[in-house]
Amino acid sequence: MLIGILPPSAGSATILDFDIINEIDMIRQHIGVVPQFDILWDDLTVYQNMEIFCYLKNTSPDITITLKLRQVELEE
Repeated sequence: MLIGILPPSAGSATILDFDIINEIDMIRQHIGVVPQFDILWDDLTVYQNMEIFCYLKNTSPDITITLKLRQVELEE
């Protein structure tokens, strides 16, 4: 099973021609994150919850979060 958060225990694979061991950051820019539990934490702000996803996707939190919050009118 490929999960992208933990390194593989054996073998190798590619996703979109990127190696899952050496190019996982490139892969994360192209695939989604589907956690197996409710990943939103009540103790965190909207911004902080989104910051976690930006880390998982290897994107800039400042630019991405500001844009997304503006799109759904939740800036304040």
